Amino acid sequence: MKKLLIAMMLASIVSAVSAQTLRVVLWYEADPRLPEELALELSEAVIQGALDACFESGVIGTNDRPQAGSLVTTLAYKPGKESIEGFVDYELVVFADLMKNGANYKAPDCTYRLIRVSGLATRYEAVLPALPAASAVKADVDKVCMLMGAEMTRTSLRGR
Repeated sequence: MKKLLIAMMLASIVSAVSAQTLRVVLWYEADPRLPEELALELSEAVIQGALDACFESGVIGTNDRPQAGSLVTTLAYKPGKESIEGFVDYELVVFADLMKNGANYKAPDCTYRLIRVSGLATRYEAVLPALPAASAVKADVDKVCMLMGAEMTRTSLRGR
């Protein structure tokens, strides 16, 4: 009986300590006039904000490099073997639409969804329109992109 009690206590401690993992996957589509490195920087700022929010929420955050794609690519995406074998619990799948910005360095409109890897169920989905930056200065735009990434993560995690 004593061993059973100790085993139950250990099991409850282990289950309370286990953290959830969220992987951020982002595709972007940019106007051809916007240099590729700037499109990547905007996308990476969104991802950085998402990862910061994971840390603040006690969730383990990981990500892939952003890649060029389309909304169709994003909507068709399903978590694969890498996430399942990597013990990822959720994937935040984001499409960053930079087309309307032309050659300007501005925050993207984002379409996103949270997918539960086991079962492949979409737990939350929404659209986050681009937030305005305080100025056109790169640091201000990057800050807004990070805020957007954090907002998508927090909102998705609340909706799971």
